[in-house]
Amino acid sequence: MVRDPGNEQGIRRVGSVLIDATALGVLWIAVVLFRAGWHTAALPPLPADVVLPLGWIVVPLWLAVLALRGNDRTRGGRPAVGGLRDTAIGSGQALLAVLLLVFVARIEVNRTLLLGYALATVPVLSALVALRGPRGAHRVVILGAPGDRGPLREALGAQTAWDVQVLAEVSRADALADILAAHRVHEVFVAGSLPAEALIEAARVCDIQGLPLSLDATFVGMRTARASLLDLDGWTAITLAGTPDAHPGRLLKRALDVGIAAFLLLLTAPLLGVLALAIRAADGGPALFVQERIGRFGRPFRMPKLRTMVPDAAARWPGGKLATDPRVTPLGAWLRRLSLDELPQLVNVLRGEMSLVGPRPPLAPEVLRYERRHLRRLSVRPGMTGLWQVSGRADLPFDQGIALDLKYIDEWSLWLDVRVLARTVPAVVAGRGAR
Repeated sequence: MVRDPGNEQGIRRVGSVLIDATALGVLWIAVVLFRAGWHTAALPPLPADVVLPLGWIVVPLWLAVLALRGNDRTRGGRPAVGGLRDTAIGSGQALLAVLLLVFVARIEVNRTLLLGYALATVPVLSALVALRGPRGAHRVVILGAPGDRGPLREALGAQTAWDVQVLAEVSRADALADILAAHRVHEVFVAGSLPAEALIEAARVCDIQGLPLSLDATFVGMRTARASLLDLDGWTAITLAGTPDAHPGRLLKRALDVGIAAFLLLLTAPLLGVLALAIRAADGGPALFVQERIGRFGRPFRMPKLRTMVPDAAARWPGGKLATDPRVTPLGAWLRRLSLDELPQLVNVLRGEMSLVGPRPPLAPEVLRYERRHLRRLSVRPGMTGLWQVSGRADLPFDQGIALDLKYIDEWSLWLDVRVLARTVPAVVAGRGAR
């Protein structure tokens, strides 16, 4: 009987998640009870009966962050091999996510309790990773043309989440059967494109052996592709797409966008009112400047900003951005330097037209000049800040900025969003590249 390695891996993953959830739940109870029984002048008493139910929020969020980071990811039964360091980083990220949630939701919880829980999770999760088996390298065979195999070989060698050993590299699919018969192989990778006959032969041999066959999606330009199967009454399709909106990480990103944007709007509402009055008093013009921008999938939307130029700036358009634009008012220059003119875009975030972090929304004429590879910028919601902005803003050449935006899309994670937001504040204060 041919085994189903995908099903086995799924069962192992579910089992791992259940074990981790149980361990984290028990650990939460233990930490809360320990902290409740230990208080000094510096540590006030902790009501265990009030704090224990918060575990229904803390533990699932902790698991979600670790899962998104790949802490419980396995390939062929091989657990993550990062050990104590990787587990500590994952727990630190989970702690930041929990602290951000309790801050936005205004949940009353002792911060020292969360810190103690984070410290306690490191040895517990490290021990679970160490005990999870089976052990040994993940042995693979690479099938493809010599010129295509090199990048894949380097990518596999750079993996830190799982230990990969390349047993063989072949150019012909008919050589696979002998290699798989002579060696214990866990997976076959196809590098680049293959003729239909060769691909069918590779799939047939792997199916007989019960081995996973991983195809290369990069040769069709889908660098961040996620694969999913669609079964239409016996006709099966493999769908390659970016991270779907229903992905837990995207759902959490959207929830954080809404929560943080709503909080910041309430917090800055008095400041926005004062600035709007100051802009009108300066020259009698409108306080807001509304401009059409291009959003996700090329959909246009209206983006408001606090006006930083003279009222008739459009009639005096000089033909491009200048280091010193005479149309910018003195107040507008100050608003731009601190990026305060961008605050009204929090409304776009609430409406779902923008995100807190992402590529900046372009103008329609800019999109018309895009090369084909640039259009991938439009595959995600545009952001109020992004890698381009925190890396130099207008000081960077266009191609370098585009490369940073595509890097963000390719490497997106919640942790990357947190890092970009953390770098935004010093970048704004320093005024680097502000125009």
